[in-house]
Amino acid sequence: MTQHNSKRMFIGGNWKMNGTREASTVLTTELVAAFEPLAASVDAAVFAPFPYLQHIGSIIRGSGLLLGAQQVSAEANGAFTGQVSAEMLLDVGVQIVIIGHSECRKLLAESDELIGEKVAIALSTGLSVMLCVGETWQERQSGQTEAVCRRQISAALKGIHLDHMGAIQIAYEPIWAIGTGRSASPEDAAISHAALRKDIEDLYDPSLAAATRILYGGSVNSANATSLFSQPEIQGALVGGASLKAADFASILRSASQATSSRPN
Repeated sequence: MTQHNSKRMFIGGNWKMNGTREASTVLTTELVAAFEPLAASVDAAVFAPFPYLQHIGSIIRGSGLLLGAQQVSAEANGAFTGQVSAEMLLDVGVQIVIIGHSECRKLLAESDELIGEKVAIALSTGLSVMLCVGETWQERQSGQTEAVCRRQISAALKGIHLDHMGAIQIAYEPIWAIGTGRSASPEDAAISHAALRKDIEDLYDPSLAAATRILYGGSVNSANATSLFSQPEIQGALVGGASLKAADFASILRSASQATSSRPN
C-alpha cells in the first residue's frame, strides 16, 4: 500500500480500453524516459488494461511510476466470471486501483454502496485507491454538485478507518467533462475540490483533510494543465485521452512539476 506525499502532485494516466501489447510497450517505454527527470518532484501512475498489467509492470519497474489497475471486484474470490480480485491485482504487481470512475457508475451501474465495498476490500488487501467522484451536467445545472459529491464520498468511505486514509486519493471528475473535450474552469474545479476537502474534514478531521490529495479529472490535456494546476486546491490530474500520447502526458507531467516547485512548502 502506497502512502502518498500530499505536497507532491500526482498524475495518473487512465488508458481505459485502448491499446495493443505492441503500442502499450512503445508508450510505456517513452513514458519511463519522460518521467525519469521529473520523478523527484511528481508522483505518477499508469492505469493499464488488465491483459497488459504484468507486461507494463515489467517495463516500469524501478522507474518510480506506479502500476495501476482500472477496476477491481468487491469480492475476494469465487464464482464471479469476468471479475478480477484485489488479491490478483496485488499478485501481478499492481499498487493502486481506480474505483468509482463515472464510466463504471454509469455503464456498469455501480452503486455508491458497491463502490464502498470495493474501496474497503482494496485497502484491506494492500492496494492504494484512486476514488473518483463527480456530478452530471444536469446535477450541476440544478445546483447539486456539492450534495452529489458529498453523497458519493460519504458512501465510499463508510467504515474506512482514519489509518487507511493515507492510501486514498480523490479524483474529482465532473461527468460532463469526461471525454467531451469540455473541462471545468480552474476556478470551478477549485471550488469543488475545496468542498470535497470540507467533506473529508467533516467525516474525519482537519489535519486529514489537509493531507488528502485531491486531483482533477475531466478532459485534462497539455493545453489546460498549467491553468488547472495554478489552483492550489488542485493537486494533480487523472488524465484520459491525453495519457495515450507520450508527448502530451509528458507535457502534463512537466506542468505538474513546475506547479509543485512554485507552491509554498
